[in-house]
Amino acid sequence: MGRRSTPAISRAAPSVPRATVVAGAIAVGWAALILGLHFKKYSFQGLALSEIIDRVSFARWGGLPAAASAVVLGAGVLFAAWGLGHSLLRRWKIPWHSPLEEAVFGWGLGQGVLAYVLLAVGALQGYRPAVLWGLYLSALAWAFYQWRVGGLRRLCRDAWTQARARPDGARGDGLLRVLLWSAFALNGVMCFVPEVFYDALVYHLGVPRWYLLEGGIRYYPAYHAQFPLTRQMINLFGLALQGESLAKLLHFATSVQIHCTFLALADRFGRRRAGLLASLAFFTVPMVAMNLWTTGVDVAMAAVSLLALAAGLISLTDAAGRAWVVLTGVFLGLTVSTKYPGGIDAAVWGCVFFFHRFFVGKNPRAAFRDLGITAGVAFLVFLPWLVKNAVLTGNPVYPYLHAVFGGRDLLIEKLAIFNADIAQGAARTLLDLIKAPWRLTFAVPSSASAPGLFPLGLLGAVAWGVLRRKNRGVFVRPLAVYAALYFVVMFVLTSQTRYAISGLAAYAFLIGEAIDALGRVAGLAARFCLTAVVALSALTGLDVSFLIATRAYAPWSLLTGGEDRRAYQYYSHPGLNPGPAAEGYDYLKEKGAGDARVLILGDEKVFPCAVPFRASGIFNEQLITRWAREAGTSEKLWDILTAREKITHALINLPSNYRLLSYNPYVWDPATLGLVCEFWDRHVRLVHRAAAQEKIDPRFVNETLVYVLAPEGALPGVPPPENALLLVEEERVGPWGSPGWREKRLALLDAIRAARGPIPSVEKRRRELLNPA
Repeated sequence: MGRRSTPAISRAAPSVPRATVVAGAIAVGWAALILGLHFKKYSFQGLALSEIIDRVSFARWGGLPAAASAVVLGAGVLFAAWGLGHSLLRRWKIPWHSPLEEAVFGWGLGQGVLAYVLLAVGALQGYRPAVLWGLYLSALAWAFYQWRVGGLRRLCRDAWTQARARPDGARGDGLLRVLLWSAFALNGVMCFVPEVFYDALVYHLGVPRWYLLEGGIRYYPAYHAQFPLTRQMINLFGLALQGESLAKLLHFATSVQIHCTFLALADRFGRRRAGLLASLAFFTVPMVAMNLWTTGVDVAMAAVSLLALAAGLISLTDAAGRAWVVLTGVFLGLTVSTKYPGGIDAAVWGCVFFFHRFFVGKNPRAAFRDLGITAGVAFLVFLPWLVKNAVLTGNPVYPYLHAVFGGRDLLIEKLAIFNADIAQGAARTLLDLIKAPWRLTFAVPSSASAPGLFPLGLLGAVAWGVLRRKNRGVFVRPLAVYAALYFVVMFVLTSQTRYAISGLAAYAFLIGEAIDALGRVAGLAARFCLTAVVALSALTGLDVSFLIATRAYAPWSLLTGGEDRRAYQYYSHPGLNPGPAAEGYDYLKEKGAGDARVLILGDEKVFPCAVPFRASGIFNEQLITRWAREAGTSEKLWDILTAREKITHALINLPSNYRLLSYNPYVWDPATLGLVCEFWDRHVRLVHRAAAQEKIDPRFVNETLVYVLAPEGALPGVPPPENALLLVEEERVGPWGSPGWREKRLALLDAIRAARGPIPSVEKRRRELLNPA
């Protein structure tokens, strides 16, 4: 007889607890509500594909060599930085959880070390091509040495294998990966679009450009130049080696660093799928994408802040915690030295860390000791920037604590305007604070402060992840408390949530962990619905990002060879670079003598200027005002400008001057303005006028005026040009068409006459106002 087959034993699927099913339903329902309300208010744009196709023009590919050089040099810079960080971390003998964890901490540390080396070179006035290229090649050689004998090759192989490994996730993860790589592709392509972001033109690239032209770090009269500029040192390196494309690529690389940090954290604390979900929740947020398209520093700050949080969380759970405490301090110091708002990251984490050690860990001694170590190390990392400010301005935390330290070229009324700009829209009541996430989520989705749908839409899942008792990671509650406190502080300080991108990265990891954990225990239906919600939220963010790229940047003709890179910077891009003066700067570069130095008046977007210049930030006392008050006479002002400051030309960007009138940039008094008018009549002559209708919005004219400073009588027969500075001040005191505008302007001219006597250009304006044609 044949052997009787054993009947199969049927096993029923484990039942899902009712509370978990309810939690999953609530999380999905809440997310569906947020999505529904969003689509009720805003339509899906279909990725703006029709507009992209209309603007593609495969005309020429002359930009490919420059793009290729940026990619190659960028890989070299990142490899060199990794070698520096790896060699330092090897000495600490940290018990790493995985190769990817070791690699990402080394990469982040190396970029910080490279930035501080560049700071030291600048302090020694060593920004010369030979010095910077020598530094690049030396760091690259050191990295290759680490590759051969320092274990970097093995680490790279193992970390790459780990990063490529796919999580054993749920159905639909393939779609999620496609959406994530689509975000990376869009953000990477936008690195090759010329920089037109206002803040980058002012100081993320503008200040490094000035340092390079001057040959080192010197005092530049602008608030933003006194901010901690650790990331701008990397931008400076990119400008020196290749240009803005390399600087933008190096910023984009921080997104890869963040993604790898998410994966490493997920491997240590949970499943790999949490890292995928966290990256998707973070990188499909439009304001994150917009920052990655620039040389802005918010995503770069998020990269080091996330490493600080990772080290801090590990220190709470790892037996060999002392090294992690030190690393926490190092990366918190790098966070603050990237941007002043990084101090919020440091302060909030310090509070969370201390109370967790003290009350949860019940170890007061360790709480005080480790907080002291963290704060001390962070302060030492930040210290060079305090010293730099103290030496150049007399105020180590310029422009803050003015009452204690004072500050060079610091005007109290301008400081008030500066602080009011930042605090605009901040929550002033508890109700405002509660409403802030809702208000920001349903604000204009293309705004630089719109956080996308993930933070509010996945709040239900995050709440379950924090409140659950079973299988909750030890890191969840400290990280959740950190994120909650961080956003409370930020909403109280400002409504500009792009300053909170680093906190958003921490919250994104909470989202990823919660979605992964809830999907595993809430049943197949909940898992499918959660994946669908994540995919739809990510697709919505990508749709908005494509729309912003197409409408605001209009890059597709440029990227496919239909438009010249420099011509792209000749016209305004909505919300990015109003009234560019690039054509005037190019005239100076082409026509000016080798020793030309231009005084830029009323425009702080200085990066496009490739000739030596002098300029002031809009919140500082303007150079022309300070020098005129110092001079007292037009002859002395001539000596200051030409003999002492070596100024040969002046440039006035009229649209920028008019746009900034509400800030009262020049703060004239009648006597000082009259002196400048006298100087204008005697020494200023127009040599170039660039005026053209704007390309994107032809209702407006973009006008830039370039003047030469000539000795009195050196250009006989050439009359002085119309006094643009006087016209700008007239518009400030009496805006054209407003009630009493003519009388207000005449009062200004009469005050100048009373202070300085008759001045030809002033008398001419009086006659024109009294006898209009």
